[in-house]
Amino acid sequence: MAAAVFIAFMLFSSTYIVSAAGNFSCSITASGSCSYTKVLYLKNDTAGYYNAHAENVSGATYPYVICCDSNSTLSYNCGEATVVKLNATTNTHVQRGDYSGAIAYGISACLSGVPGYVNCTYVDDACPSERECFASMASAFASENNDTNAHVGPCDEYKRKICCRVISGLTVTYVNPTPGDNTRRISNSETINVTVTSDSGVSVDTCILEWNGANETMTMRGTGSSVTCDATKATNDGTDYTFKVYANDTVGNVANESSRTFRENDEPAKVVLTSPANYSHTTDRTPTFTWAIPSDADGDTLNYTINITCFLTSGGGCTAGENIYESNINTNSYTPSRELNYFGDDNYYYNWSVHAYDGYENGSWSDTWELIIDTNVSLVMLNATADFGENRVLGYTDNTTDNSPYPLSLRSASNCMIDVNISASNLLWETAPAPSAYFQYKVDWLSGESGAFNWSGSQTSWANVPQTNTSFVDYLNYTAGNSSLEIDIAIQVPGEESPGSKSSTLIFAGEYHR
Repeated sequence: MAAAVFIAFMLFSSTYIVSAAGNFSCSITASGSCSYTKVLYLKNDTAGYYNAHAENVSGATYPYVICCDSNSTLSYNCGEATVVKLNATTNTHVQRGDYSGAIAYGISACLSGVPGYVNCTYVDDACPSERECFASMASAFASENNDTNAHVGPCDEYKRKICCRVISGLTVTYVNPTPGDNTRRISNSETINVTVTSDSGVSVDTCILEWNGANETMTMRGTGSSVTCDATKATNDGTDYTFKVYANDTVGNVANESSRTFRENDEPAKVVLTSPANYSHTTDRTPTFTWAIPSDADGDTLNYTINITCFLTSGGGCTAGENIYESNINTNSYTPSRELNYFGDDNYYYNWSVHAYDGYENGSWSDTWELIIDTNVSLVMLNATADFGENRVLGYTDNTTDNSPYPLSLRSASNCMIDVNISASNLLWETAPAPSAYFQYKVDWLSGESGAFNWSGSQTSWANVPQTNTSFVDYLNYTAGNSSLEIDIAIQVPGEESPGSKSSTLIFAGEYHR
């Protein structure tokens, strides 16, 4: 070993920070205090660490050690950076790790990092900004140029610095609009887009897209150590795709992003309508619309949207709010929650169509079918007889307002507002063959159903029973519980009426109230 001069120092601290910036830092610390990666042990002739000899980590007897930490996982395994070389396992001088002179030392003090790799250089005065100082070194003789036969010390001790960094190499990162992993896509065209950054400042060379097992070169945008790369691929419905992106730089480093898989969604099949049949007529104002459940290659749960639109045969539509556009129907049928208001009698019709939704995209609209709502005018007699008894004397009078006998009554079983007409097929009395005060009628509320018709437009006072069709009820309702009425009857036996059974048949006819 070459001669060396040792200089002793009085130490007041057990730790000396060599560098502590970026993602890599080292400190000289007491051997028992290092909780990170121990790289090189130090000791001088006063048991300090200035102007020190070195000991390899396999010795581990010296009181101080250079202790390194990083965002990467560090180890003293060789394979990446040989920080310095030692002439012996302990009590030795060092030479730079890349020394290529005549006498090369045989023991390496190394640093490795995962992810990335460690790289060290040797400069005078100060480490470059992108590197951190590991330690400083000085040769015993000027002719050795501080490259070999050197003592080791803190970074502020000698001119020659050992400058290291953890190089993460290339970083490949997916960015929008790249499909996410295990996602469903609907565009039938996907762009795989990445940023590629070289931590070492080396230029990015190429980006490769591995697409379902086949490789292709991506379009690189920009130059240097930070670029973007992209490739656009057509995709088919109901198909799974797997992709991964690799990049390399001009010095041969290779990196990749993780593999991703996505599925190009297969939209639901076109809905086929089933009922009501196309061009059909119905008197049901809340008809149930049904359709066949369409196929979906992905097996997704489907919901449906129905569009029911009102039209006038001469052109144009109906009043605002009449059309129905209902989504999120979870069965293959739909019954409107309100009545459809426009009738074919007034030259209106409805078009209806349906499409399915699988949670990702809509299927095609079904064919459009036409439905016509017809009016249905129907009357049901509740009480069809008013019997005024027997043996009534000439001049006898009676009416049904006291419920003795009960008045006639009826209910509308229609699907629309109606007017009701009255006529008699024959009048009650032989001696009063024309409408007269001897045989009269009027309309009244049925108990519990007041408001079932338009009072002011109806015959609510006594009137002679007509022989011809005469309107006597205006705007009779059709909704359950408020669609009935009663017809009071009044009689007076004419003074010259002959004895015998007397009867009259009244005819009640309804018609749609427009």
